[in-house]
Amino acid sequence: LSDIKGLAISKPISFYPSEKTQRIIYISCESLTDPFWLEKIKYSNLINYQNIKKLTLESTYYNRSYSVADSTMPNMLSILSGLSPMQHGFGNYADPGFYSQINKDIKFLPELLKKNDFTCAAYTVYGRFEPLYGLTKGFDLFSQTRMPYESSAPSANKIINAIKFFKHQNIFLYTHITRLHGPMLNNGDIENPSMLSVDSISDATNYKFDKLYVDQLKNLDDQLGQIINYLKLNNLYDETTIIITGDHGAALPPDWKMGKLKFPQYEHHVRAPLIIKYAKSFDNHQKREVNYPVSAQLTIFAEILRSQNLDSPNYFKNLFQEKMKDTKMAITETIYHPSYNNYGISLINENYKLFKLFKLDWESLNISTIEEEKFFSVNKEGIIDEKTELNKNTNDYKKTSEYLDRIVL
Repeated sequence: LSDIKGLAISKPISFYPSEKTQRIIYISCESLTDPFWLEKIKYSNLINYQNIKKLTLESTYYNRSYSVADSTMPNMLSILSGLSPMQHGFGNYADPGFYSQINKDIKFLPELLKKNDFTCAAYTVYGRFEPLYGLTKGFDLFSQTRMPYESSAPSANKIINAIKFFKHQNIFLYTHITRLHGPMLNNGDIENPSMLSVDSISDATNYKFDKLYVDQLKNLDDQLGQIINYLKLNNLYDETTIIITGDHGAALPPDWKMGKLKFPQYEHHVRAPLIIKYAKSFDNHQKREVNYPVSAQLTIFAEILRSQNLDSPNYFKNLFQEKMKDTKMAITETIYHPSYNNYGISLINENYKLFKLFKLDWESLNISTIEEEKFFSVNKEGIIDEKTELNKNTNDYKKTSEYLDRIVL
């Protein structure tokens, strides 16, 4: 008898060298709050992310971008499917790795890109990316490291090696890079040797994490810079689409209380950057700025397909993604938290943010009550004062609530 839950067998990767190749490099950064937003709220005067800033000079930058999921696990399937967490239902951290809850009819992005002869590779970290969940559909290579501090975890060097290896093929390369998730300091292989600020560590022991966070942001920015510079030095940059986002924003004490928060979708936790530097043949590296709210992962899915002249799966016609195309609104969702019978959603438009936490039976998808509700105003720079809640007895609240309820119900 054996307690083995599965057997993994690697498969050969087909190699068809081509003189004309393109790359789509999708970099999802763990716990990356939008640094441009952090500057606006004066989070720290030490914030430094020069490589990200330089990339925006040739990119489309969405300055009011939100992660569609407030945690890593549901975010991964939203990346692959273009669906929101409520739609795909994947994100229960209590499920063991060999128990797949993914609907087999959902089409993954790598599967769709096969129509344009893309080789697809993923470099991930954490047990939540366990391949036995069923996340590998369409990937020719799926590399998963258990812990972020291990030497085999995704890094600039690993991504550059993959770009070099696949340089004669069309490649879709997804990676999840971790530098900002708490605890941000470790003595593992991937970041040693390193110089640490005594002030940052001292502040962190007193639950003040801004200095330590921007220290690690600089490390992440350096990693991204190495990848971008390699592409430029090897004449691969022009025909490479580079996407940089966060799976969600920072979750740091004392604001973050895992399993207890009834309002986990506060701005610091759900504001994630979205930068898309398209291949030059697609848009000639034009600088653009999008000033209305978007849901990052849903936007990225649609934009990758658009850049490849590919259609979304047919079932999208009945989803809110199609209906919200021209509404200039974003959503972010929380599933299964703070309890298994909860579902939270924020709807953000140009003037307001409305959050509702519903009590939900996930087996029947039956909503019974609203457990928490918050309504905020948005200023002209997209900044929300979450210390001041608005009156819900107004027409503005009614209109926003009706739209949110149409998505949910």
